[in-house]
Amino acid sequence: MTKAPVIGISCGSTSVSGSLVAVVTQVRSAGGIPKVLQNLNAEDHLHENFACLDGLVLMGNYDDVDPAAYGQPVHPATNVEKDSARRHFEEAAIRLALDAKMPLMGICGGMQRINTLDHANHGGTLYQHLPDLLGHDRHSQGEIAPFTPVQPIVIESSSVLAGIAGGGGKWNENSFHHQAVDAVHGEFIVSARSDDGIIEAIEPRAGGRYADQFVLGVQWHPEFGASELGARLAAAIVGEALRFERRDLLQTT
Repeated sequence: MTKAPVIGISCGSTSVSGSLVAVVTQVRSAGGIPKVLQNLNAEDHLHENFACLDGLVLMGNYDDVDPAAYGQPVHPATNVEKDSARRHFEEAAIRLALDAKMPLMGICGGMQRINTLDHANHGGTLYQHLPDLLGHDRHSQGEIAPFTPVQPIVIESSSVLAGIAGGGGKWNENSFHHQAVDAVHGEFIVSARSDDGIIEAIEPRAGGRYADQFVLGVQWHPEFGASELGARLAAAIVGEALRFERRDLLQTT
């Protein structure tokens, strides 16, 4: 019998949010074993946790990625993340997952963390406050329930994401955020946008360093199942984790 793959879920806090419960439920429904990674110090826990993982999900955050990570001053509307342990753990975890070719998915702030990683070398940045750019705040959740499809997402037809979705085209998702990807990390390309042009998903560029690896960032919250695409994304990372071949890096570093 094939062993069920273990999917690490980085969420940083000791609190149990509805989003965390939803991700755990989706991973289990897709046949994976969720392993919640909370309040971990990179130096103490990174390798001992990675030794048993077959895939990694980076969840969103109530706070914003520190603009210092991508070389910008703090916007007045930016709520800079206060959990430095989480930041250091996740940055180290992304690097290790990428080096090991481990399946990796970032949700909302998790995608933003991937995009801004090693900004000095790859150039990824964020819009710190979308209303300044768009003149409206329709990307913010407000009082809308998290499982409500509120944002049209247009998927690029030639993307890996389109393959998961069963083709390109428009989906209605529950994307709610006040920040978003601006300049895309040099190793990634855009695979989906909102109908007003905001980047909603990124994936590795063809011919790039991660072209042969499952890496996906989505700005919306697929764990709440606003559409069937959420379950398909969970199935995709669990399926990729089943095929993941553990490298010596995870055993020896």
